Amino acid sequence: MTIFEKIRVDEIDSAVLIENTEGYGRRISNRFASAVSFCISGQITYHHKGKDYVSKPGTVIFLPQGESYTITCEKSGVFPVINFTATLPFKNDTIYCMPLRNPEYFLLSFNKLRSTFALPDSGREVHAFAQLYDILSHIISDLEDKGNAVLAPAIKYLEDNFCDPDLNNSQLADCCHISEVYFRRIFTAAYGIPPHKYISELRIQRAKELLKNNRLSISQVSDSCGYSSVYHFCRAFKAAVGEAPGKYRRNSAMWF
Repeated sequence: MTIFEKIRVDEIDSAVLIENTEGYGRRISNRFASAVSFCISGQITYHHKGKDYVSKPGTVIFLPQGESYTITCEKSGVFPVINFTATLPFKNDTIYCMPLRNPEYFLLSFNKLRSTFALPDSGREVHAFAQLYDILSHIISDLEDKGNAVLAPAIKYLEDNFCDPDLNNSQLADCCHISEVYFRRIFTAAYGIPPHKYISELRIQRAKELLKNNRLSISQVSDSCGYSSVYHFCRAFKAAVGEAPGKYRRNSAMWF
């Protein structure tokens, strides 16, 4: 699940076109509202908590309310920005930067949203909210399509090798010919959990299957599922299932 699926929009403040020139820089302190920003042309880098987020054509940026950051314009260009207040079920202090499959659609939707501010007060809010939620829903769709296509080689490799104790994010990212950081980001967006948790869930499911077979010891099950030690296996299994492997085996046997 992505950040966009969890947003509940409370109020739309503005939809504006920002024109920045090369070399322009600015410090934003305690941002007054959340924002979704696109890029028609040019390039801007957001510097936030030691990380850089690059806004360029084909990307969308999410800026959380209340955060402070600096921006630097590397290439002159035009950047549509939608400012809005929103409610999230958790405190978010992270800037998100994501690729889009159809950025032309978002420019069209932005222009429609911008035009709603010319409507009479009675109809403005309904149309503006509809346009913004349409933008957010298409961002979600783009992220899912993009993530599934890019991640396909890694998912195939992961499903074939999830019990390999040496399996790591670097290997999976190499399967997709992308960086490890980008791999973790789009994997989490596509599957709702980070890669290591996904692997852990596959291993636990495999362990449950093997535990129902009394021919394997707990140690053998641990080794077969890629755990470095029986201790780590038992700890992970109990955290996921709610009972130790031995007890799970005894309880499962009652049903056969």
